[in-house]
Amino acid sequence: MFSLRKGLLIAVAGLGVPWITAGQEKPAIPIPDVIQKFAANESELVKVRASYTYRQDVRVQSLDKKNAVTGEHRVVSQFAPAASGNSIERVLEAPLDTLKGFGLTPQDMVDIRETQSAVLTTDEIEKYNVTYRDKENVNGTSCLVFDVKPKKVEKDQRYFEGRIWVEDRDYHIIKSNGKSVPDIQSNREENLFPRFEMNRELVDGYWFPKSIQADDTLQFSSGPQHIRQITIFENYRKP
Repeated sequence: MFSLRKGLLIAVAGLGVPWITAGQEKPAIPIPDVIQKFAANESELVKVRASYTYRQDVRVQSLDKKNAVTGEHRVVSQFAPAASGNSIERVLEAPLDTLKGFGLTPQDMVDIRETQSAVLTTDEIEKYNVTYRDKENVNGTSCLVFDVKPKKVEKDQRYFEGRIWVEDRDYHIIKSNGKSVPDIQSNREENLFPRFEMNRELVDGYWFPKSIQADDTLQFSSGPQHIRQITIFENYRKP
C-alpha cells in the first residue's frame, strides 16, 4: 500500500482442511460450522454497517531513523447510507499530504476501507485456507483463533493474510492481525504493505471496526522506510 512515489500502505472461497493437534481446546461445534457461521455474520455485518452513519479518521505518517514524524497524510470522512444500499463518503478534512519517502495510491485507500477490515463474507470465504489454532481471551472475551491465507492470488485482486479472533458465543470476528497481499513489485512500481492490527467494538449487537493500526518498516529496494498508520472509526449511529 505504500510506495516510493510510484505507487503505499496499508479474506475467503474453498476452505482448507482445519486441523486440531493435541493440547488445543476444541470449539463447541465443528470447525467447518464455525467458519460458515462467522462468514455469514460478516455478510450481515456489511449490510448492517452500510445502514449506519459513522466517522472515519485515517492518518498515515512517514518516520525517520529516530522515529520522528517527517510527514503525514490525513483524511477525515463521514459515511452515510445511500439509496443503493452502499455508503456515501463525504470528506470533512484533507490537509495537504506531506509524506516523505513514499506516496499513497488509490489502492491503498481501498485496502484501508476494505481489506484491512478483514470482512470475510460467505462470498469470499471459499478463496481462503482457514486453519483453527486454539482458544484465547481477548479483553475478557473468549475467542477461537484462526489463521487465514488465500488459496491463490488472482491478478488485480486484494486479499487478507494473517490471524483472526472469533468470539465463541455467536461467532463474530472481533480482531485481526496480518497484512494485505500481495506486495506489488515490478520495474515500474513498488507497492509494499505493512502488517496491521484491526480491533472491533460491539455496537447494537454487531462488531463494527473500531481501529486499525500499523507500525512497520517496509523494505524498499532503495532502503527501509518506517511508516505508521492509525485509522479510527467512531460515532456509529442510525440516521
